[in-house]
Amino acid sequence: MVRFTLLICVVLTLCCKIQQASAADVPYTAANIIDDALIFQHGPFPTGNFDPAPYGIVNNTADQGWIWNNGSNFTVDFGATTHVDGIQIYSTYTGGSRGANWTVERSDDNANWSSAGKFEFKTTIASGVNDAGEPETAGGGHGGWYNYDLDGGSAQYLKLSQTDITLGHAPRVGSITFSTSIPEPSTFLIATLGLLSLVGLSGRRSH
Repeated sequence: MVRFTLLICVVLTLCCKIQQASAADVPYTAANIIDDALIFQHGPFPTGNFDPAPYGIVNNTADQGWIWNNGSNFTVDFGATTHVDGIQIYSTYTGGSRGANWTVERSDDNANWSSAGKFEFKTTIASGVNDAGEPETAGGGHGGWYNYDLDGGSAQYLKLSQTDITLGHAPRVGSITFSTSIPEPSTFLIATLGLLSLVGLSGRRSH
């Protein structure tokens, strides 16, 4: 009876759902960027990717960065299957609103792609935050980090692309980062593990 109960507990543990915990940075460097179509209106234009990824522009509020054209894209190779559920983009222009639609796709082989999400990257006053996580107030207050959720999923490759302009032109960009959620046990899993402990204790006492 003890062995049967133990087996049921193990099955329940393996089948239970896993919740997501707080976000953490997904590590990648410029060496993980695959040049597909790095097309920009303004430069300096890259001869290759370099850190800070993806193209070497340190975050700033002095309008130093890259403005994408439609069709601009790059692919990140995380080196292994990685769960990514968010993207952060730093706008370096503080003087007004700019906007463009961007899409993200995922792939396990860098050949077959599926959607990982799409969003309008639009800068507005008092919406971006600085590296300390506080509202970016420099200049007209349109600069800083902008965060967007992606569809939950895992893959080795992510491709970021610009599809069309929604306001003026694309925001001028510094760094781009990705985030992931660290799985943590659900309440049901914790309860099941507790039951496993009780079953084991009962079995030892019965001998």
